[in-house]
Amino acid sequence: MLNEFKSNKKYIFDKEIALQDEHLKANYELGNATYWVDDCDGKRVIDISKDGEFGFIELYTIKPIWCKEI
Repeated sequence: MLNEFKSNKKYIFDKEIALQDEHLKANYELGNATYWVDDCDGKRVIDISKDGEFGFIELYTIKPIWCKEI
């Protein structure tokens, strides 16, 4: 599990990994997060924060624990 993004590496959002997060999984199952989770699956994370705590895919804020390094 990734705890932070590093600016010199590349990451993609991975739906299977992301849905291991209980909070996100509950929202996904309720239909509150289905659109953006499905839309972001396999896409590259960009604009990583200076502290590495989050990045973006389009307008969506992405946590490292939802991703894998490529």
